[in-house]
Amino acid sequence: MYIKQSEIDFLESIFQNQNFYHSTDVPFSWHYVDNGLMDINTNLHLRAQLMYSERGFFMDTLRENNEHTLKYENVVNGPDQCYFHRQRRYMIQQYLDNDGEFAGPVHISIKPKKDNLTSDDLFSTDRQLIYKNFTIIAHPGHTRLEAAGFLQSPIKNAIITINKEHDYGEFLSRYKRIENPRELKNFWKKPTIKHLSRILEYDEEGNPKNKLLPPISEIDYHMIFHFPNNPKVPGGAKYHSDTECFVLKLWGLYPSYFGIRLNEIINRPAAIFNLIKTSNYLHEVWESSKDISKIIMEKKLCIYTNGDSSVKEYLLKQRRTLWRYVVKIKTKFDRLKKITGDELRQDDYVPNSVRRFEFDVVVVDEKPKNISELNDNKGFAIWIDKSRVTDIKREIYELLFFARHDIKKAKTSDEKIEVINCNTKESKEWIIPEEYFK
Repeated sequence: MYIKQSEIDFLESIFQNQNFYHSTDVPFSWHYVDNGLMDINTNLHLRAQLMYSERGFFMDTLRENNEHTLKYENVVNGPDQCYFHRQRRYMIQQYLDNDGEFAGPVHISIKPKKDNLTSDDLFSTDRQLIYKNFTIIAHPGHTRLEAAGFLQSPIKNAIITINKEHDYGEFLSRYKRIENPRELKNFWKKPTIKHLSRILEYDEEGNPKNKLLPPISEIDYHMIFHFPNNPKVPGGAKYHSDTECFVLKLWGLYPSYFGIRLNEIINRPAAIFNLIKTSNYLHEVWESSKDISKIIMEKKLCIYTNGDSSVKEYLLKQRRTLWRYVVKIKTKFDRLKKITGDELRQDDYVPNSVRRFEFDVVVVDEKPKNISELNDNKGFAIWIDKSRVTDIKREIYELLFFARHDIKKAKTSDEKIEVINCNTKESKEWIIPEEYFK
């Protein structure tokens, strides 16, 4: 990964007016502040969005059961909307796949709303206080921060900036200051061989299929941060007007060999060879979405437990808690529609969408050795040990964000809560962060 001197010169001009920091521990609650959610000190609004909105889990699972919805061309060629269930699900699963570290950093800018604030105010446990005192904008990376909010886990790769004029409180001093723009190359991951094989004609072992291409070990990646002469990007970088900050969005990542771009070597359009995640991730969204809805709908969700008959009522109670909140928020948005005429699209709630998603609870003496077989090798099943039943304070279908066609099991580290894909013979497993249940 390298940054040309012309790019460094451009970045240094931004560094003159802004302080930049890197963090491996950004609070997930900053998403609640960024998004201006209702009841900002709970996760109810976020969970309501992800489950019950027009493009939430319930409605989009029904849509995805229609093969047309997930046709390759329909997903990869857009529209690319961050509020689509498949996008949100993909980001949450990327967090699990990569232990919280995405391919590139989340970009966050901050501005205090008043004088005499301190770093303690910014990192307060009272989210309402943060919302009152600071403007926080996450972009690019809004959906990744949302994924962290859903999991209640920190963002582990973020670049945070603040205009020097507003940094009277040294608000971000607990994070590592980025002194030199050349350090930026350390915060993006190189493309995977699988990714390269699809775009650049390398096989899965990294060997070039085209004889003109060099060995994969000899490829460099040229990073482009400056986007000149584009009316949509005045100043050549993405700008957050509310915080008066430019953010260091990566516009291009081009493979090269001894300084010559690979597209020039084999005479192909440069756009095809732009390997930034945003240019290519919809293929991964399509790939990760395969068959999930089909598996969900092929058999009613079954929860196995060594608890007692009260487990089902307890889980239904959690469902009613979220459902009542959905009705409350839908009522509020319906009123706003009448006043403003704004359809609020992604925030259009559908409370009755849950009626197709029932579940059974089967009480057993001890944990079955083969839950997939017990479940007829169909659908998804969940195991909940009696000692952890009351830890589940969510709609039970929220756990199916951890379901994918090629993942056999998502589980807590103590294996007392498990989401099992009974339909697959794959063996890959995920660990569900404990913070999710708090």
